[in-house]
Amino acid sequence: MSLNGSQQPELGTRVRTHVASGMFGLASDVIRESLRIFESNQSLLVTLCITTELRQTNFSK
Repeated sequence: MSLNGSQQPELGTRVRTHVASGMFGLASDVIRESLRIFESNQSLLVTLCITTELRQTNFSK
């Protein structure tokens, strides 16, 4: 998998900025944490959609 060429410089800059801030030791730490947060948000979104759907189903009865 590769990134779109036009996105690579911006993403690289953002990753380097986070490493330079001292919050992360390595670029891979930034990527790992970003993916962890993304996956967590995806799970929350699925839960929210299911909850909303269940509430709508219960209210329509």
